[in-house]
Amino acid sequence: MNSFDIIIAGAGLAGTALTLELLNSPLRNNKILVVEQKQGVVPYDRTWSYWTVKKHQFSKAVQERYTSVTVASDEYRQTFNLRNAVLERISSQSLFFYAAKRIGAHKNVTVIHDRAESFYEDMDHAGVRLQKSGMFIAPWVFDSTSVNTTLPSNPFGVLGWTWTVRTKTNAFDTLAVTLFDFRNTPDSFSFFYILPVNRKTALLTLTQYGYQNEAQGDAKQFAMRYLKTAQNLPGATLENGSYGFIPFLNHHHDRNPSSHIVPIGVKAGLMNSLSSYAFTEIMADTERMVEAMAQHKRPYYPRHHTHFPGINRAMRRLIRQNPQVAKKMFIDLFKLNSNTDEVLSFLSQDKPFMEYFPLVRHMNPFPLLAAAI
Repeated sequence: MNSFDIIIAGAGLAGTALTLELLNSPLRNNKILVVEQKQGVVPYDRTWSYWTVKKHQFSKAVQERYTSVTVASDEYRQTFNLRNAVLERISSQSLFFYAAKRIGAHKNVTVIHDRAESFYEDMDHAGVRLQKSGMFIAPWVFDSTSVNTTLPSNPFGVLGWTWTVRTKTNAFDTLAVTLFDFRNTPDSFSFFYILPVNRKTALLTLTQYGYQNEAQGDAKQFAMRYLKTAQNLPGATLENGSYGFIPFLNHHHDRNPSSHIVPIGVKAGLMNSLSSYAFTEIMADTERMVEAMAQHKRPYYPRHHTHFPGINRAMRRLIRQNPQVAKKMFIDLFKLNSNTDEVLSFLSQDKPFMEYFPLVRHMNPFPLLAAAI
């Protein structure tokens, strides 16, 4: 039986971020095993976009940085310049190859391409059985490959369709992103966002909050209509369509502190339910886990006190019951506040709720209160 100090199952964002954070910490000399099923290809196909005010493990892999954002509805459209925050984009390919190069330089890290079939644990250790390579054990196993069964999943979640948009004209501003555009969307709570790649190419995503079996079969038609009518791009083409679904979990990564198997990543509930963004959630979780391990030899830390569990639950309920009112609340959040950096911070829930009171004091609270009852 092969033993390591730390085993990381899954080399997606959560797994690679944790590996890099460990290698940049006092735990850098630990014997680490990274298990990833796919070999010779990028293990996942996703574009990570997020806003941030600080550098992180993948800052050197960032492909685009945007300094202004546009929000829009049928009645309102405004572009805001960011002050300190920046919205960044990293493709899965750029992120993976950057991480692989850095991880490969450390001889104490072993990478095995195999499928994790099962996990087990006892009082002091945990283990993972691989399909071809057998059993491996360690004091700690971090798992991003399966949904934590102690966190019952909610079938309600975020559905997303992404395409590459190509135009014959210089249609896009490479420093500006369309962040929340509610025009020409389905009746459910849904919005488009556009991430320019160059002046003639961009990534277009239709994000919809709903149940997985409610996926819009005509999502591409919505996208084409949006480009033609809202963006005035009748000659634009859509290529390389992809679809994904991320369920909301009933709890926000409430981990079992007595367990030696630690769920990480989106499948552990690390997604912001106000913004549907996951990157900064995963990066912050990684930093706190490694800090806790370095100080206390355990990856558990007190639950982040700045998240708004009550508001998140009420907002998800409002989105289901009255999506048009929820859309208006999102627009009002930007419309009634000139400090867009602070609005993005609120959506990321970076600080305790009462510190955001000046942002929300002019908004109508009754829809959320009604949804909370």
